[in-house]
Amino acid sequence: IWALFSRRLTGKATLTITISCLLLNILGKLLLPWFSGSGLSKAEEMLLGVLAPLLMLMVVEWRARKRISACAEWEAYQAIRTRRDLSLSATSPEELGETQVQNRFGLRVTAVALAFTGFLLCMLSLFAEQGVAWLRIMSALVALAAIIPWHAARNIGNLTNSSEHGNA
Repeated sequence: IWALFSRRLTGKATLTITISCLLLNILGKLLLPWFSGSGLSKAEEMLLGVLAPLLMLMVVEWRARKRISACAEWEAYQAIRTRRDLSLSATSPEELGETQVQNRFGLRVTAVALAFTGFLLCMLSLFAEQGVAWLRIMSALVALAAIIPWHAARNIGNLTNSSEHGNA
């Protein structure tokens, strides 16, 4: 997720950190118990899995900040976004309306999928022997999360309807 928002982190650095952390976790989880006879506790495994990538990302970001303001991949991405934004501004109203219809449909599908997943989790909680309360809380949160895309779809529908009335 860090790489999605960083201007300085390259794809190569992200892949290197991912592989390094995977190897470090394999070392801690599999090889350390085999050589020493005792492995890491669950808490230590979790700390290693969170802190190792975090520290590596911080170091790479800090070193890159001293050298460059943004990596070449970020600059290329910004140029593509600028070209895309310019081409979208030249889009016809009919094409824009079709895009909004497709977006509204996709948001509605996402909302229904989230609501159905929440329902399935709730049904699963009827058969669970342990963690019933947590399962019901999660099912409620997932079902409630369906409100976000549903509301966004309604807003797109309102925009489409108001633009159609404005053109009439």
